[in-house]
Amino acid sequence: MTERPDLQALFLEDTPLLDVRAEVEFAKGAFPHTTNLPILTDPEREQVGTTYKQEGQEAAIRLGHRLVNPEVRVQRLARWQAWVAANPTGQLYCFRGGMRSALVEEWLAQAGTPCERIPGGYKAMRQYLIEEIERSSALPLVVLSGRTGTGKTHLLNELPDSVDLEGHGHHRGSAFGRFLEQQPTQINFENTLAIDLLKRRVRDGVPRLVLEDESRILGSLHIPLALHQAMKESPIVVLECSYEERIATVLEDYFISRHREAVEALGEASGSQAFREYLMNGLNRIRKRLGGERHSALSTVLSDALDRFLGHAESQGFIPFIESLLKDYYDPMYDYQLSLKADKVAFRGDREAIRDWFRQ
Repeated sequence: MTERPDLQALFLEDTPLLDVRAEVEFAKGAFPHTTNLPILTDPEREQVGTTYKQEGQEAAIRLGHRLVNPEVRVQRLARWQAWVAANPTGQLYCFRGGMRSALVEEWLAQAGTPCERIPGGYKAMRQYLIEEIERSSALPLVVLSGRTGTGKTHLLNELPDSVDLEGHGHHRGSAFGRFLEQQPTQINFENTLAIDLLKRRVRDGVPRLVLEDESRILGSLHIPLALHQAMKESPIVVLECSYEERIATVLEDYFISRHREAVEALGEASGSQAFREYLMNGLNRIRKRLGGERHSALSTVLSDALDRFLGHAESQGFIPFIESLLKDYYDPMYDYQLSLKADKVAFRGDREAIRDWFRQ
């Protein structure tokens, strides 16, 4: 894998990017700090593509010029110029850095507002970031583990050499992991993750990476295989805390904070309804593993607790629900998974002890 300093600098410096691909291409995957201002709309791109397949490249080019006639060109050029004025250090790209971005680069130069084109376009940048995940996966890794409610993510985000996979995936990695924010596409997840890894490796020069213990599946996403394989082979640090602390953390993170987020985003009535659905749907996702009888009993406990919380702001009703899930579902599952990799455990301790271990 050969590093490209030009692409590396783009991502290290958060260079503003102008994506002139069609909206449908942009929706599948792009990069942070990118604005999509297409040279061809989705229907126009489809027409040009069909003509290319049926009649060849020259016919497709002629059609493209007819579709982007002088009047349309003036309108689109004005939008590109406004973007360049607002982003004087920006660069532009299309899929392969070919005809579409070359035309935009030419028209902008002729209009007196030049913008540099990225050689290889989206395809080259995407390939670079895929390779960056492999490069970063070769760094020494430490995996932070611990039972549900120990506050792993809170501790992880305090460490300077950490990468938050759940943060990038907008998911907390459990049946109750997804809430209001939609998960990114797989491509966007990998792109933002790769840029974070690049910044840690090159800009920050960290000697290792610390990641939270995760299965490969993160909601609707998959952790890149090279990285997850490296995680499976890396030493594990286990965060421990009291049962009471765990209950308090789960209550705050998955109940009180989640309800507050929903109300802030949607208003009191709609937010409370979204919060209720989030919890009931999360419980339904693990119905098979719980079994019908236990699921039914927990549904009643949760429904009653929600009524008390939403009606009277009384959160203690959630505690029996949390205790049951920890004792009968999450803890046995975690203990079994950790037993399979017990030989990888390098250290166990509370938050302060682990901070000291990492400082060493």
